[in-house]
Amino acid sequence: MLVSGSNDHTTRFWTRNRSGDTVLERSEEGLLLHAARLEQLHREELEHERSMEMNMPGLGFEGGILEQLQQQQDELTNQREVGIPGLEFSNEDEESRRRRAPFAKPVPKSFEEAWRSVDTFS
Repeated sequence: MLVSGSNDHTTRFWTRNRSGDTVLERSEEGLLLHAARLEQLHREELEHERSMEMNMPGLGFEGGILEQLQQQQDELTNQREVGIPGLEFSNEDEESRRRRAPFAKPVPKSFEEAWRSVDTFS
């Protein structure tokens, strides 16, 4: 058994393999490889389960229904302009706002004459 120390007060105990002994994987690399393999197996199982769910009759989109729905959604998106509702800018909106403005009565002639006849303060 060998011991090594360092300036940061850590001590490691380790041994060397004897000649003829089998090498046991004790480093982190072996653990990381094993974890990666398990993760890959788990992903493959999930993909297999999802594919089996979609193949069961009555539980998924069959006969091109998914493609038809996607095409209809694309057509609807192309028909309408993308923007923030209520903040659309166009000439039609300005014309409708002008039409909604209340009608202002013209100033009576008598008031206009009286206004002009008043002398300004000098």
